[in-house]
Amino acid sequence: MIFDYDYLARVSRDIVLYTNRKTSNILEGSFSSDVRGKSLDFDDLREYNPGDDIHDIDWKSSSRADRILIRRYVAQKKHNVLFVADTGPKMDADTPAGESKAELTLLCFGALAYILGRQGCDFSLMQSNERGIEMTPFRSDTLHLEQLMRNLGSTIDLPSAMPLEGLLKSITERIHRRMVLMILTDLDGLKGITLPLLTELSSRHDIYVFCVEDALYTGQGVFDVAEFSYADRIFTRSKKLRAAEEEVRRRILADFLDLAKRFRVSFTLLKSGSEIIDRIMELFERKKYE
Repeated sequence: MIFDYDYLARVSRDIVLYTNRKTSNILEGSFSSDVRGKSLDFDDLREYNPGDDIHDIDWKSSSRADRILIRRYVAQKKHNVLFVADTGPKMDADTPAGESKAELTLLCFGALAYILGRQGCDFSLMQSNERGIEMTPFRSDTLHLEQLMRNLGSTIDLPSAMPLEGLLKSITERIHRRMVLMILTDLDGLKGITLPLLTELSSRHDIYVFCVEDALYTGQGVFDVAEFSYADRIFTRSKKLRAAEEEVRRRILADFLDLAKRFRVSFTLLKSGSEIIDRIMELFERKKYE
């Protein structure tokens, strides 16, 4: 999987992460709740990484240190972002656009983590696999991102120890620091984001949900990943079954959107890789005015 880092670096200047509360990172103290790409409060210097804004280069310090250094600002060192990835064989399916759900999830994760990392956020990835729950340290560099993408890409469609609901429950039991939760799931996973979980999670964390939509089972030439066979044409050609399937999906979305509105959860639905950046920008901008 190849990322256009130059393009992501450009759009990251126009994307701002907004939250409802202050960070609780004990190494950083308390900061205001909206993360902006720039602040008047200079903090420190760090070595230049490919894709960084060249306008942030401190040329005087760079000449003294004999390496390129960029300025970092207080507003760029704020939030811990925990990505919670839904995994399992169900992710080895397609979206309505005919794209891989696993690939789309990876692209979404990569774009979000890269953009937020450039803004100074430290990010971690939590997922479930056959060994149980795995959660990485919080870091923000590109090497960290690429390692997480390789790990997630190699396990996202393999059998997992627990569904998304179990991962979220473990957060309420084990993690007490305030974070921004970025949940990557599908329609089936939405059913596991329940009222009790959101009641606990939203009391401490800001929550963003990115849902990758499934192709319709009653579509044409559908391959059932659960049964590992093509769906019987008697099902795929039935108008009644198609209407019933669409109604089930509508109810899942409607029920979740009711909860999302109640707990101020930011939500977007993804069907294609080409719309990921637009959906991220729209979602973050919408959060600004909530």
